[in-house]
Amino acid sequence: MSHDTFWDAALAYACGANAAAAFAPPFSPSESTFPTNTALHAVISSAEELDADSVYRLIHFTYALAATLPGCSKLVFPSTAPDSTLAQLYPTRASREPLLAILDHLSALCESCDALPNGSFHLVEAKDDLLHFTRTGPTEILDAVFNRGPHIQIVSIGNKAAEVNPYGFTITVREHGHNSDHSYYDFR
Repeated sequence: MSHDTFWDAALAYACGANAAAAFAPPFSPSESTFPTNTALHAVISSAEELDADSVYRLIHFTYALAATLPGCSKLVFPSTAPDSTLAQLYPTRASREPLLAILDHLSALCESCDALPNGSFHLVEAKDDLLHFTRTGPTEILDAVFNRGPHIQIVSIGNKAAEVNPYGFTITVREHGHNSDHSYYDFR
């Protein structure tokens, strides 16, 4: 089962599809602003059986996935109109602070990392709940690892092991030609 665009695959994966099935090529690029309210509603609806903390983590996960895939032109905080799904999850400004902090970090990464938004995409591993890909730019390599499952995953990035929390992600950036054990940007 292949999807038309990277975002179609990402949305299927964020909603619980097996990573290998969701990310079966081919893909076409899609320039857009992510994620939309409709997409976030689909992700939240797919997580009805999860506890509130896991749902929050999955929303953060979806934003990180959108920010690191090819074609993301801008991340936006979706509408928090009183009738929106997100308003129910984040009823106050204080409750939105963790998501706003993640959006700030991801926006800064998108602006500073030359592997985003136009770097090449290479799928390292996609199986079950685990998705690992790299984005390579002129001077930097971004590794993005996502775990859509309920258990910690251990992956190898460069020559070191990294833990990826349930419904979580790990993003690292390193320079070409430098020690692969050292990354100057680690975000979890």
